[in-house]
Amino acid sequence: MMIRESVSQNAELKGTATALRSRRPGNSPSMGSPMSQIAFLQRAIGNQAVQRRFDSSAFPAGRSLQRVEARVENGIAGNQDECSGWRQDPQSLSKRAAELYVQTELSPLKRAGAGLPRKTKCDTSPLCCRKADGIAACDVEYDSGLVVVVTIYPDRVECHTTDSPRCTYDYTCPSGQLVFKKRECI
Repeated sequence: MMIRESVSQNAELKGTATALRSRRPGNSPSMGSPMSQIAFLQRAIGNQAVQRRFDSSAFPAGRSLQRVEARVENGIAGNQDECSGWRQDPQSLSKRAAELYVQTELSPLKRAGAGLPRKTKCDTSPLCCRKADGIAACDVEYDSGLVVVVTIYPDRVECHTTDSPRCTYDYTCPSGQLVFKKRECI
């Protein structure tokens, strides 16, 4: 009975990861490694949910996941550790921030003409960002040619265009879901 339950939980976990992965644009082909799968699950369902999967023995024995377990166990609800998966994927984080910025800070006319985000380029090199404790600097380009510049920090993002205000949003990730809170626009 216990073996069937563990097998069904493992199948459920694989199905969840597959379903979530298929909805997410731009998945990397290296998604098959255990570390990539765990990082993806952390982004999708949060550190605490992944920890519950470990505790419920949903992962098959024999896989070496000690490094990942240590990282997951250090996560605290509402802590920035819940956002680690988002920070590891600066393109997704910057795209979400740019969409919020366009919807809330641009004029209705400019917003209507922007279209959809079509391309995101991120620079994560130390020369780009580490001097200011940043994680990445990204350009999110829209169909209209509008470019929103997004700088990602461990606890906030800054967004601006060439002719719109620079806005700062704090972000948290309760249960792995990305939530922005506007700090200021100057």
